[in-house]
Amino acid sequence: MSPSAQPVLALENLNSYYGNIQALKGVSIELKQGEIVALIGANGAGKTTTLAAASLLHRPKSGSIRLKGQDVTDVPPQSLVARGMAHVPEGRAIFKEMSVLENLEVGGYLLGDKATRAERIEAGLELFPRLRERARQMAGNMSGGEQQMLAMARALMTDPDVVLLDEPSMGLSPKYVEFIFEIIERLNSKGKSILLVEQNAEMALGVAHRGYVLQTGEVVLSGPAKELAGSDRVREIYFGE
Repeated sequence: MSPSAQPVLALENLNSYYGNIQALKGVSIELKQGEIVALIGANGAGKTTTLAAASLLHRPKSGSIRLKGQDVTDVPPQSLVARGMAHVPEGRAIFKEMSVLENLEVGGYLLGDKATRAERIEAGLELFPRLRERARQMAGNMSGGEQQMLAMARALMTDPDVVLLDEPSMGLSPKYVEFIFEIIERLNSKGKSILLVEQNAEMALGVAHRGYVLQTGEVVLSGPAKELAGSDRVREIYFGE
């Protein structure tokens, strides 16, 4: 989808701490309507903390967060779901003792209408056909790739406008990695704005419109994804070359 100039998510000068250790140092990031924005950097750079701050799972000490033009810095984290945000965390956080269908039902807990919930479940199973085959299976018995599909399908149950994806390819086989990135592009083509944290910088920048490079909690580089992909500075920061 061609992005618009209007940001649907704006993180402004975020400062975040774990105890006395500052994890984010004045981080400012914009996600525009219809964009895929990649957030890359070495391990420990602050990527996951940035997403956690954006979804208020780790509330920043200072700075502001705007979602669809509204300041949400101080709202309860759970209210962001109704406002159109979904977060697929690192490690997936599915309910392993529940079936695929039960996980999807939980993802649609805000949907009071059973018919709407059923439609969203069907849409998820259509997007991820493997989940249909595993519908009654306990989620914890599935492969890592299948669990990632479930985590994404569950997040999509509320039909969010803004999707935060944290390391969706981590630990997956090349076959599943390719499929997950195809899904990311398909979701974007349907209007989803996606903030993507990904260890595979090459693939992330390959699907993104723009990117930001984090280093020790600071944004040190940003720009069009194609430019970042070919940047010697990115290789120096990310790979130590």
